[in-house]
Amino acid sequence: MHRDIKPGNIILTSRNGQLNTRLIDFGTATGDKTSTNHNAGTIPYLAPEIIALKQGRSSMPYNKSVDIWAIGIVAYQAVFGKDVPWNHVTLEGHAKLLKELKGLPS
Repeated sequence: MHRDIKPGNIILTSRNGQLNTRLIDFGTATGDKTSTNHNAGTIPYLAPEIIALKQGRSSMPYNKSVDIWAIGIVAYQAVFGKDVPWNHVTLEGHAKLLKELKGLPS
């Protein structure tokens, strides 16, 4: 698990005219299959299960799916050119994000 996927940790490279993306900064990465470390990562890109650990609402370990969540947040920002519409991950914020992705009014 990388555990800190965000725009600042993604770079674009070009070689022989082909554009590639590279993930950098593996300082918070782990080879473990699961983790309960809620101190790794950047708040706006944290998956709900990490937020739940951080807030003491859960003690369940998370897995690599948290990186997929973060990639989704980065993709949202790239497509819509704006930050994700929440300060903390909530069900309401998640629902608003899904509506925007589907092109529905918020």
